[in-house]
Amino acid sequence: MVILSFLGLYFGLGYLTENLILIGITQGLFIITVFMIFFMKAVVNKNKTNIAYLIASPLNKLFLTLLFIILLSFLWGLYKENDIKYVFGDLFKYSLAISIFFMTLLVIQDEKQIYSLMMGLFVLFAIIGIVDIMSFIFRILQGELELLQSGVRGWSQNLSIFGILLSISVYKTLRKKVLVYILLIIYSLSFLLALFRTGYFALFIGLLIIFSLTMYKKQIQLKAVLRGITISLVVFFVVDTFSEKLDVHLFESVYERVSSISEFASTTGAEIRLLEMQIINSEVLSKSPILGNGLGGTIYSLIGHEGALTTVKEFSPFWGEKHYIHNNIYSMLLRIGFVGTFLFIVIFLLTLKQLLRIYFRTNHYFAQKLSLGLIGIFIASIILSVNAEILISPVIMMMIALVYRLKSIESVRTSAVGLQKV
Repeated sequence: MVILSFLGLYFGLGYLTENLILIGITQGLFIITVFMIFFMKAVVNKNKTNIAYLIASPLNKLFLTLLFIILLSFLWGLYKENDIKYVFGDLFKYSLAISIFFMTLLVIQDEKQIYSLMMGLFVLFAIIGIVDIMSFIFRILQGELELLQSGVRGWSQNLSIFGILLSISVYKTLRKKVLVYILLIIYSLSFLLALFRTGYFALFIGLLIIFSLTMYKKQIQLKAVLRGITISLVVFFVVDTFSEKLDVHLFESVYERVSSISEFASTTGAEIRLLEMQIINSEVLSKSPILGNGLGGTIYSLIGHEGALTTVKEFSPFWGEKHYIHNNIYSMLLRIGFVGTFLFIVIFLLTLKQLLRIYFRTNHYFAQKLSLGLIGIFIASIILSVNAEILISPVIMMMIALVYRLKSIESVRTSAVGLQKV
């Protein structure tokens, strides 16, 4: 499937290269591919179905307005003479996300295709997790890094969190239950190795939401919970034994990271993130609130540190022009201003509201469990966005489209049997 193939290439390039030009070219080619598919659908349409009907959703006007804001921000970025590679990189990134939304609506038309795409995502997340695990073990064996000096491989952990939340939610709808256990082992190991503190909190909240909603529906089964706990303990023992033989001390390191969450606010990393937000508030939004600094926008901020946070800007090697912003909302405020950011927040909250409506109103088991998993993912994404640009990413845009395709399918189903519409 085109969507999964591109997502695999998108995340694969993130591991293989940091070359913005190569990544931008790939994103541009995908956008061209989307338009070609739309064109072919329009020309060769066996059912003579209107393309506008196939991609119809309540969010279309909001997304088109957001796209218009992005184009204005693109022109504003060119006018401000922002770095051209960043300008086009941001244009491709935002355009790509919106393209994924419409492409998913176009390609996914029924429940069988939703199920196939979900299974494809499971496999894709697992492949990325396995690659990350093997790469990590290889580097450990080569003596290239210590566990806590490995850096944070955020996307690997983010996708592992998505995989855990989704597989736990829909495991009863899968034909082969053993597949769920295998996937959970892969996701859990990849999740642990990333050592991303925000991820620990996001997974905990996501699981808490899923279990709370399941208990509200009175669908918790003690047998399934005990089975999950038993398998988790066995995996814990095996992984701990293996890591000790490699002299890695995985769970000691994980415990150290988890126990440091409460102290994170006083760390240099937290100070850097707070500094980014303060600079955007004072030097960007106060001067240009509508469009921010435009696409390709940067701030003059701390880009590195040695020991304690240095506040000396003049002639300091730790200060410079910075494009990457940790906080996703502030990243959007910097590049598309208040208007574009507000539009996206509205889109995200409307989607979350729609998921809750589907979960509480549908009687269809698969739709209910899929919506449950997506609720957990969306809540976790809000937490992850504090430390990563995840909200307006291809995988989240695809899931937003899945929600509204699921809504249209459930609306037809409930209307047929005279139930309340979702």
